[in-house]
Amino acid sequence: MDDQQFEKLLNHFNFSWKGYRKVRKGVKKRITRHMHELGYRRFNHYMEIVSSDQEVETACKRHLAVSISRFFRDRELWEVLRDKTLPKLIATMGNEENKTPFKVWSCGCARGEEAYSFRILWEEFKQERESCKNENRQLPEPELWATDISSTYLKMAMEGIYEYRSLKELPSNLVEKYFRNVSGKNRYVIEPDLKGSITFRNHDIIEEPPPSENFSIVFLRNNLLTYYKSTEKENALARIIASMKTGASMIVGSHEILPDGFSIMVPSSHSAWIYYKRP
Repeated sequence: MDDQQFEKLLNHFNFSWKGYRKVRKGVKKRITRHMHELGYRRFNHYMEIVSSDQEVETACKRHLAVSISRFFRDRELWEVLRDKTLPKLIATMGNEENKTPFKVWSCGCARGEEAYSFRILWEEFKQERESCKNENRQLPEPELWATDISSTYLKMAMEGIYEYRSLKELPSNLVEKYFRNVSGKNRYVIEPDLKGSITFRNHDIIEEPPPSENFSIVFLRNNLLTYYKSTEKENALARIIASMKTGASMIVGSHEILPDGFSIMVPSSHSAWIYYKRP
């Protein structure tokens, strides 16, 4: 499959060539493998079946999903979340904090590194607060949604087994605390307790509404804003913002910015990755 053919496939789904340009090599291999599995050798024949068969089209779209992640990727971001964002969000909840869940959405969670990173961050934040003699308020119970279009990635996320290279940004004490080595191999499984408040769900960000509402934090990193064209991107983004509480935080990728027309989202003074939803 050459670049011209690949761009034609992207156009069928209204995906952005610019977003896929640097990662296209691996994606093209997956698409070519899918094409051969279906018994097609010519790209134009494959495009015909993608355009006419809903099941094949859905499978093709899932093969276009990109997973580039690791635990606590962009460490500086997670430090800001711990030191600035979480305290601010908890403080604004006031007396409601023990009544309503603290909702977080990892949108495009891939293999689950981002969702589990937040659970680890939350546990560490909670334990630090509980050890503070001047802090009497309990944290609300987190409700974490982790969604992705790829059922393959979701299965891996629910299994929670990772190569050590995925944990390289975690301090050794946190690896020991939240992971178990798998039979002496260079693979680690996350502690089962961290899975308790996470709902993993197959979800198409373009075709479906958000999985819940009143989110306090939405992770929208390196998916919608990078891989989709303007119309689909903006319609989906409007739905996502509507699902967020006033004052909630949206986390985007290090090279991503929100498109014009979303002035309700205000850039954070603490990090270029974070936007807040103003009243």
